[in-house]
Amino acid sequence: MSQTFQIDEQTYQDLQIVSKNGISVIDYFDKTITDGGKEELYAIFRSPSTDLSVIEERQATTQWCLANNKLFPFDAQLIKDIAKYWSSSHDLPQAENHWMDRFYFWRKYNANFYYRSRDIADTLLVIERLNTWLHANVEKQNVPARFQELAVHAREVYKRLSAFAKNGSRIAIQTANIDSLDRTIRVELRQQLRDILQLIYEIDAFCSIAQAARTNGLTFPKLKPKAQQHAMEIVGLYHLFKPDSVRNDFIFSADKNKWLLTGANMAGKSTFIKALSTVVFLAHAGLPVPAEKITLPVIDGLFTTINIPDDLHAGYSQFYQEAVRLREIFSQLKSDSNALIVFDELFKGTNYQDAFDASSEVIRQLKNIPDPYVILSSHIIELADQIDGAGQFVAKCMQTDTNEKGFPHFTYKLTNGVAQEKLGMWLLKRSGLFEEMSAKSSEQQ
Repeated sequence: MSQTFQIDEQTYQDLQIVSKNGISVIDYFDKTITDGGKEELYAIFRSPSTDLSVIEERQATTQWCLANNKLFPFDAQLIKDIAKYWSSSHDLPQAENHWMDRFYFWRKYNANFYYRSRDIADTLLVIERLNTWLHANVEKQNVPARFQELAVHAREVYKRLSAFAKNGSRIAIQTANIDSLDRTIRVELRQQLRDILQLIYEIDAFCSIAQAARTNGLTFPKLKPKAQQHAMEIVGLYHLFKPDSVRNDFIFSADKNKWLLTGANMAGKSTFIKALSTVVFLAHAGLPVPAEKITLPVIDGLFTTINIPDDLHAGYSQFYQEAVRLREIFSQLKSDSNALIVFDELFKGTNYQDAFDASSEVIRQLKNIPDPYVILSSHIIELADQIDGAGQFVAKCMQTDTNEKGFPHFTYKLTNGVAQEKLGMWLLKRSGLFEEMSAKSSEQQ
């Protein structure tokens, strides 16, 4: 069985997981120091999994960094310099074959000698610091397997390089040993150092995740095989972009795994479904999440339909693009998939009657596809009539109250039932639109 978590680019964009422009979810986790660490972090975000061993290993690595209050032990320039040196060719410049290179004075002040000495010194510094950092931690319990592997590599490299020290003293880089040191590093230890460099990048990435978890008060979700866990149980859900927002507790059960979500404009529907979708994604990437407590089954995938634009180049309307998007989603689903599918304001690119008819048909078809978790948010409250007696369907809404002056009060709380509030005209009046239009009209008279 495939262990790949199904997700597509539209979902990445809808949830702002990784974004080239503007704020993104990965920004909250990216405290990396090195370019390689950043690449490793992006690789984690691009490889969510349904393999519990992968998820739990990532969680354990982050938790270990968090519990031991670990920060990345190197600066960016040092790692950049040694990465370039370790991967460079060992072919020596022709000038070094000159007979005068044999003389100490000439070599001592040769530019190539200076740069190679610096590179070798940086290599020794990294290996020594890495050994110190690891030695202080590897003897503790629950050390991640990858860090244990790194400790072995680092000790082996340190042992090889220590052979150049005399009588237990520190390694001195001299004209007599610089060529041998250089060859040992760039040829004989090339693969071991490449492995160490990759693991250094992993340390950077996981220390970054741990720092984000500590700073933002994130928690680690508990995932179970879908045969053992059927409900999503979440306490204190919120969105990373809105850490001070109202938090929601709820259970998304297997027997009621399809929601019609209604609510007035600005009531919080979109924020809620993005928060839930983002948490599901982060959980399967093995990352901590914005919630107080969460238990959920391993989900096969995640698909969202939130921001579907017109395709002006192809001449396709938004309504047609939404239809194509739905077809794409269901064509990717396996027959027994329990993926989370989110439709935000489905068919908003057409008139009310078309949207109602199309949404009603989608609901009817979903009744015959029992396994996926589905949230269909809509302003069309009449759709509630279509889910009566629909088995797995349940009506949920974002609650809006009225204060003592009769004005709406957005609670941003998820509750049972269908939202009956119609606040469009109230919001338009509050915006000052009609006053501005009236003023312009008076100017014309």
